Amino acid sequence: MVNAKPNFIFFQPDEMRAESLGCYGHPVASTPNFDAFAKQGTRFDQAHVSYTVCSQSRVAFMTAWPTHVRGHRTLWSLLHDWEPNLLKYLKGDNYTVKWWGKNDLLAPDAWNRSVTSAMSKGGHGNNGKNSYKLTDPEYYSFLSDPFSGDTNTTTDYANVAAAIDFLRDYKSGDLKNAYLICLCCVLHFIYLFCRWLTITMSWLL
Repeated sequence: MVNAKPNFIFFQPDEMRAESLGCYGHPVASTPNFDAFAKQGTRFDQAHVSYTVCSQSRVAFMTAWPTHVRGHRTLWSLLHDWEPNLLKYLKGDNYTVKWWGKNDLLAPDAWNRSVTSAMSKGGHGNNGKNSYKLTDPEYYSFLSDPFSGDTNTTTDYANVAAAIDFLRDYKSGDLKNAYLICLCCVLHFIYLFCRWLTITMSWLL
């Protein structure tokens, strides 16, 4: 019996603007997998975040609260169990809610009722060396040298691969509930997941 509930996949890449994608008209960027994925779904021309920083923005779209509501104004003002959030409602409706990657959304007391499982896979990190000295204000800019190793040894690559494995199990019929995947990665490794989705959309969604 086919599950009548829709499945959801939330991409949450850091530092990605719409204008960086070919499907939004960038004249140089080559993003064929994002472009193909956009053709199979709905591409919004007027989709805006509530805030420019990750935690506040994620809290806003998971609650439908503007950033100035309820004090979620910093990277450490995360959602608590008593507050509304979309993941909690879907899990309560018998969804399998899987999370891979960084958090920046849920406080410790919110995890049990919001997700079925959450993890960040091991790896060699995602960034290269911070080339600034500790005494340099630029040290705290989040800017680093490019990752110097193989991309398939990074933490984000491992998280993407784990999500793909989950979907393969879902295809094989091992899982009966509708699912929501929340995949929080830096930009580069979302391309891998998006490429895999464009190839397999005929049986995933």
